[in-house]
Amino acid sequence: MKQQIKLKAHSVDPVKLPTEFAELNEDLSVFEKPFIDCSGCENKDISKELRVKLARAIENHPELIWDHWNPQDSNLRKKIAKLHNVSPEQVFITSGAISGIENCMKIFTKEGTNTGLLKPDWSGFVHFAEFHKNKINTLKKENFPFIIDEKDINEFVKEKKIEFMMFANPVPINGHLMEKDKIDWLLNKNPETLFIIDEADTITPNTQGASLATKHENVIFLGSLSKFFGLSGLRIGFLITPKKFSEHFRKTINCLEVSSLAILAGNIILDDFKYQKWTQDNVKESINILREACANTPFEISATPNCFACFIHSDKGNPFEDLKKFNIKILEAQFFGLPESVNGGRFNLSDPEKAKLVAQKIREISSKS
Repeated sequence: MKQQIKLKAHSVDPVKLPTEFAELNEDLSVFEKPFIDCSGCENKDISKELRVKLARAIENHPELIWDHWNPQDSNLRKKIAKLHNVSPEQVFITSGAISGIENCMKIFTKEGTNTGLLKPDWSGFVHFAEFHKNKINTLKKENFPFIIDEKDINEFVKEKKIEFMMFANPVPINGHLMEKDKIDWLLNKNPETLFIIDEADTITPNTQGASLATKHENVIFLGSLSKFFGLSGLRIGFLITPKKFSEHFRKTINCLEVSSLAILAGNIILDDFKYQKWTQDNVKESINILREACANTPFEISATPNCFACFIHSDKGNPFEDLKKFNIKILEAQFFGLPESVNGGRFNLSDPEKAKLVAQKIREISSKS
């Protein structure tokens, strides 16, 4: 009889993505999606300055491609530290915020850790908690506009005796942002709970709570250069930790975590304030377009200028299905763990032209109802 290995394989359902991957055709041209994609969380375009500087750097410094580069680039860490008013030794570069989650799980949790999650929230948190065999507790708010505040979380943490609490801020379904003073209050109220606060979806990084990692030892903040800064394809993010845990992250994060081009792009884009303002202005314009279109119709939105996420809702139909008939894809509510009874979906506010298209369809649908 053939002998079998004694080890048992272990896996869980993969992280669900909000939209289909971009892909290449056989001739290496970019595959065009067969629908108008408004479901993702990416910016609408690359910075013009970044485009020029990256191309020039590759031409003049081919070692960017063939050599190994230090992923914990001191220049980039200093820039991120300055942005969030922390010290560089508190900052670690990661392969997107998703890698920050994985490293936090490795360092702080074990089988049976009492972990708290929110619903709705980014569905990927569930994957990591399940893979690391945590005991999962979920705080739910399933009625539009799905606002969970600091008092809700405080009560939940105390009632369930949560050891490890993860949530996104702003929330990637509707852009709701818990302000810094409220996070401060929550951390003060629960000194024995470690909070992992994912700020990856913010487009107003200077208003976020990451500087609280200098005041509190019970919080890790995760950040991203993917969405607001337009670097999703390069996979680069960061985490900000109290100094108490810096050595653990230094030992744990992959020594080849990110590429040279990601490091270079991060350094360039953090100084491109024109691009950052352009992005913020696009979001404000998209919100105004959709609010005007929804006025006096069954449609309504939940959105803030802090995030690309805007939830389009209706009690008299399902905006997800309605827009699908026009070959427009928004992200269904169920992606965020909401029940089938919840109508609507998330729209990406980064592109005002797509907001105009959706606004036009909302008016058409409403005129026929």
